[in-house]
Amino acid sequence: MKLILKIIILNKYNLAKHSVFFVILTFFLGSISFSQTTDTIPTIFYKKDFIGKKDSLLKLYGSNKVFMDKLELQALVALSYYPELKNVTIKFKSNKLNSTMAARPTYGSVFKRKGKRKYVITLNDKQSVNVPFDSASFNAQVGVIGHELAHISYYEKEKAGKLRRLTFKYLNKKFRAKFEKDTDKRAVLHGLGWQLYAWKSFVEHYPYVPKEYLEYKAKTYLGSAQIKALTISYLNGEIKLEQ
Repeated sequence: MKLILKIIILNKYNLAKHSVFFVILTFFLGSISFSQTTDTIPTIFYKKDFIGKKDSLLKLYGSNKVFMDKLELQALVALSYYPELKNVTIKFKSNKLNSTMAARPTYGSVFKRKGKRKYVITLNDKQSVNVPFDSASFNAQVGVIGHELAHISYYEKEKAGKLRRLTFKYLNKKFRAKFEKDTDKRAVLHGLGWQLYAWKSFVEHYPYVPKEYLEYKAKTYLGSAQIKALTISYLNGEIKLEQ
């Protein structure tokens, strides 16, 4: 009888010990699983969350900037991820383009040194635009502006001679594709990966976009799946922005 009681007590002790171990192990594994999945949840910017911050954003990032009313807030949010452009002169305007947006140095700026240049970000105002900016979400609009700011961030670091040569090199399709994909990556590394992902997804699923335009985009830019993978790698610390 004593032997049986001893076995029962030992079994209860072992069960309790194993239960504690199981609880600790479950919590630990759950923590690992959680840490692996939080970075895969997209960060979404909503206009309502930034309206009240507009004045402070304008004070911090509006210096030497000329905005269009329809994209002022989106531009300010995107600019907050590019502190190196804080005092750079950038004008936002509308004009007819073959794409949704484009960023360029002004003509005279390609002869000026760093810090003395002016840039223009143009929004396509053609009626037949392939992917209308106004149809995208606020989050996606921040993403495409972030891509254009990535161009300016690159231009601002280069010497005037290289900037002028770039104009001619861009005509080469192979060079253009690498240049645009590098620009996408630069936007991700500035922290706007999920916003760029939202824009890419919008473009890829927009019901009225011509097939030829999608094919061009697929060859020249990173797709939404590639942007997502890059964003997760960036958030996990696997890649970082080179200063």
